[in-house]
Amino acid sequence: MNCRICGSAESIKILAAQAGLVVAHVFYDSDEFQFWASKQYAKDIPLRSERSWSENPSASPFTAEQIAEWKKRAAELNRERRGDQAMFYLRKP
Repeated sequence: MNCRICGSAESIKILAAQAGLVVAHVFYDSDEFQFWASKQYAKDIPLRSERSWSENPSASPFTAEQIAEWKKRAAELNRERRGDQAMFYLRKP
């Protein structure tokens, strides 16, 4: 696979092997935060601002529909193993 996160997953496998472990499972668990937080920062709105979706959705520049769409997109990326975050379960061989 030729993608950024796949390369990261391969790196974790190599590091695990060097530690005498194997990757038993990878769980991609990205959510809508990756989208709205990035767009919010681009609008110069800090995470803990009164205009932040996390603090006050009604004052946020985003609609509930936008958040739902980003949540759907995050789920798609997770299914494709391309989410922006993942959990790695390691075990001894």
